[in-house]
Amino acid sequence: MNVERKKHMLIDKKSIDFLFHKGKSIKSFPVIIYAINSKENKVLFSVSKKLFLKAVDRNKIKRQLKSIYFNNYNLVQDKIKNKTIAFVYISKTKPTYLQLQNKMLYLISSINKDEE
Repeated sequence: MNVERKKHMLIDKKSIDFLFHKGKSIKSFPVIIYAINSKENKVLFSVSKKLFLKAVDRNKIKRQLKSIYFNNYNLVQDKIKNKTIAFVYISKTKPTYLQLQNKMLYLISSINKDEE
C-alpha cells in the first residue's frame, strides 16, 4: 500500500514531549511503544544515540521500524484509530527484521487490549 509517509510522521516538539510525559507505555523488549489519543494518527520512531554511536546503525533500525509499520498499515489503521504513537528501540544489539516485526505487531495489537 502506498501511504504518504510524511503526513503521518510526528515532528512537533510539543506533541512529542506531551506523548512521552502523558502517554501510556507498553514494553516488549527490544521495543517500547508510547501511545496517546489524538485527532489523527501520527507516528515517531526513535533509536538512542547512546546505544548506537554510528548514525548508519541508528538509521538502519529506524528504516526497519518504518518499513514494518507502513507495510502493515492496513492492520495498524484497524487496530489504532486516532492515536499518536512512538516506537523506541532500547536494545544494544542490532535486531533482525523478523524480531522487530513480531514485537511491533504484538505491541500494536496490545494497545487496544489495555484500554478495554
